[in-house]
Amino acid sequence: MTLTDNQTVTISAVPPAGASLLAGGPFKAPNRAQRRAIEDKFRDMIKNNDDLKNHAASNKADIDRILKAGDDGFLNYYVWTRLHPASNCYPTIAQLDRLLSHFAKEVFRYYEDLCRSMSMAGDFISEIWSHVTRGQRKSILEQVFPGISKYPSGNLMVISKFDRGDKMDPNTWLLLNATQITTPHINLDALSQSNILLDFICARTRNPPQDFAHAELLHAPCHRWTGSDLFKRQDGFVTRFIGRHQRRYGEIEQVVDARALVTAGRAMHPWTAFKVVIIQNYIYKGLTDCIMVTMQLVDRADWRKVIRPMIPSSVAATALAIALEAPYRLPATLYLDDMEPLVSAKVNELEDHIWGLREDHVYFADVCQQAFDHNSQTMKPSKGGEALALIHFPEAVKRYVLEEVVISSHRFLALWHECKQALDDVIALQSRYRKVTSD
Repeated sequence: MTLTDNQTVTISAVPPAGASLLAGGPFKAPNRAQRRAIEDKFRDMIKNNDDLKNHAASNKADIDRILKAGDDGFLNYYVWTRLHPASNCYPTIAQLDRLLSHFAKEVFRYYEDLCRSMSMAGDFISEIWSHVTRGQRKSILEQVFPGISKYPSGNLMVISKFDRGDKMDPNTWLLLNATQITTPHINLDALSQSNILLDFICARTRNPPQDFAHAELLHAPCHRWTGSDLFKRQDGFVTRFIGRHQRRYGEIEQVVDARALVTAGRAMHPWTAFKVVIIQNYIYKGLTDCIMVTMQLVDRADWRKVIRPMIPSSVAATALAIALEAPYRLPATLYLDDMEPLVSAKVNELEDHIWGLREDHVYFADVCQQAFDHNSQTMKPSKGGEALALIHFPEAVKRYVLEEVVISSHRFLALWHECKQALDDVIALQSRYRKVTSD
């Protein structure tokens, strides 16, 4: 995608009523005349640029829903996301926090829907996607990914020539912030192949969104924004992508050493983090919609049919034949005489272990020490509470060891008792079938 003469956007042509809004300085709520002037300006931009048109169509509904009437964030969003850093119009921390919270919630909603769909009908979806034609795949991808490019963007070669200190005009940044540039791996040529999209979905469902937060910036040009330019505009705030819940994901924190945290890779600048959630929202929404559209290609009654086992006609309808069709194929594959002593030995071993934990304090101390030495090296804090786990580390390890030593032992004993009871029932059933067939 390249900007031709007909697509060139001249930001300096903003009417005088809105010139103060785009010229520089802190963002202020525009009056009615300024709002109308800016809306007219961006309406002309959308008419002359297909990518911006797709971007506006896919995001305007979300922005209208969270930024109510009278809020200046909607206009601010368009100026900043499409032209930054060439524009001097920036959102406030309050606006940015609302936008981050909303898009983080959307990312996790699409992520959960994607995981649920793949867990329920993953094999069926893979079979459908493998059998449809490549033209059908491209049609689906164009429907679920607005503004998707046909091939990996060739403008990446141009982007690699820019240094961090280069000052580019707004027309160039309008191109660099386009969807085709920020997500070059989302293209028809690659995803229309049978296995690439399935592997992409598999990777996105097996790992939470936080594992891809920093990787998203490798494709987008915003990772070339210099930290000094970002911190000149907003310092003292960082964003962390931690936890598996939307409540902590993309949360803005006020810290003292913001630059040090960003430099060390432990956090992001809020503006960079907002670019990440925009990209992730685009990806997870597209993948979820792709599965929904793919499932509609097949009648619902077909993929809900229960596959029943085929019984050979040569087999007589006897009690033994019915037993052979059971999942365990009782007389054919299970050696119950060998399994009974193994299960009984495991039950006796766990009973002796629990008795030793209860009656012998030396044995209990040795087992706890072994579990402590083994798990203290590998235990990880849950829910992103790194600081809490470091402060209360001994207590956390004690709770973990007690659960591992005491509770798990009783749980395993209960499971093996259930296994022994099930084995006794199967042995009784086998003896009953033998008596029926012998008669």
